[in-house]
Amino acid sequence: MVFDGLKPYIGEEPYIFISYSHKDSAEAAELIRNLIEAGYRVWYDEGLTPGSEWDEHIAIQIRHCAYLFPLISENFLASRNCLDELKYALDEQKAILLIYLTMAELPGGLKMRAGRYQALFMDKLFTWTSLCSKIASAEGIEACRRSNDSPVVGNDECKNTQDQPGFDPKPAIKEHSEPLKDTRARKRLVPVIAVAFALCAAILAGVIISSQNKQPELNTTGEPAATQNQTIIDRIRSEKAVFSTYGALTDDEGHDYSIGGGTCFLINDDTILTTYNSGDFECLVSRAIYWMQNGKDYGVYSDPSPDTLLKRMSYYVLADEGVSVPALLISSNAEQDYAILKLVTPLEGAGGLKLRKNSNAGLNEKAYAIGVKPGDGPDTLNVHEGIVKGEPGRYSFEQYGIDGIFVKTSCVTEGGDGGGPVIDAKGCVLGLISMGSSDGTYASAIGSIIGELDRLKIPYSCE
Repeated sequence: MVFDGLKPYIGEEPYIFISYSHKDSAEAAELIRNLIEAGYRVWYDEGLTPGSEWDEHIAIQIRHCAYLFPLISENFLASRNCLDELKYALDEQKAILLIYLTMAELPGGLKMRAGRYQALFMDKLFTWTSLCSKIASAEGIEACRRSNDSPVVGNDECKNTQDQPGFDPKPAIKEHSEPLKDTRARKRLVPVIAVAFALCAAILAGVIISSQNKQPELNTTGEPAATQNQTIIDRIRSEKAVFSTYGALTDDEGHDYSIGGGTCFLINDDTILTTYNSGDFECLVSRAIYWMQNGKDYGVYSDPSPDTLLKRMSYYVLADEGVSVPALLISSNAEQDYAILKLVTPLEGAGGLKLRKNSNAGLNEKAYAIGVKPGDGPDTLNVHEGIVKGEPGRYSFEQYGIDGIFVKTSCVTEGGDGGGPVIDAKGCVLGLISMGSSDGTYASAIGSIIGELDRLKIPYSCE
């Protein structure tokens, strides 16, 4: 069931009411997951059976909600119940944020009444993460948000942490000092909890060409953050090392369909690191199968079995505007959340980032999380400044199958940054961006990945 693990909010605090057609349940579930992960209290109807009691129950929930989000689509407009919910919210003068799943048009009178409210359009935002980022700027929406936010896997995935009675809203993280398990032989399909449908082929993200031969030094002498960030951007561009990635499936008719991606970085001229969720082929195929089962069009396949789809799977690094370089999966580890891939063709003039072999970052040490801005043009990077908040230690996020050595920083990352490097003030990699929340990022410690690089005899440089 698409709503498995999701519980409507019960309580007296302000909450968001999600109005949706049950034919759009998959989309509604993904939005609800992302909203809950972002810290919002959310109520939805869980598929209640319409009737007089149902009508009164819905009316009560609308009267008590702080915000109503109608998910506008052709299915929504064909549903009398959905239209009644929107009309009732208008009559009650509720705060409303119209979310258009498609370019469906409201009927005349309703269009006139609802036209004065804020609206967001999925065809322009592409991902649920981007949508949630826009929702955060809606007037008064902060009242529906909890004070404690929970981690987001790869900045794109979510868990259910509603404010239920007796529920502890703190992140379900365990810290201990047991040895890291070897999971090389345990590569498995990971159920996709949130969507990363970023039209990755259009993201051309932040890859970087520079004619400078001399690399600028990072400034750590107290310059304003904006100046320091620009210095780091210039250096990363000069090293030509951070890129956008995407997976693709080729159907029976030869058409390619993007199935997600993220950020990656080079450690030499032909080897990249990214997250398991963004780079493991089986994980990407499981994502595609999930969405095929929920009505997503990924083309025509005479045999849509996992084994067949794996053979149809390709992976690309966006090396420059209009230039995609294929990459092959070499190794991955779900618990430590990384994937190692090798480019079919080395990138001319590209250099790998240096790794900090011991990754023993000290508390309050300067850190920078770097990713690619989803949806933007080339030469655009996200640089998030922060400090190390937790030395490398074992963290468990059991609901995501993650149990490894991570570095916690205060860098607040964005959707699409997952898989990018977290570097120190000298530009050396401390880890790769794995999980993020409103108060920081958990980076998969590079010291826990180096052992696999050594086993595979993959060259890299250390500081």
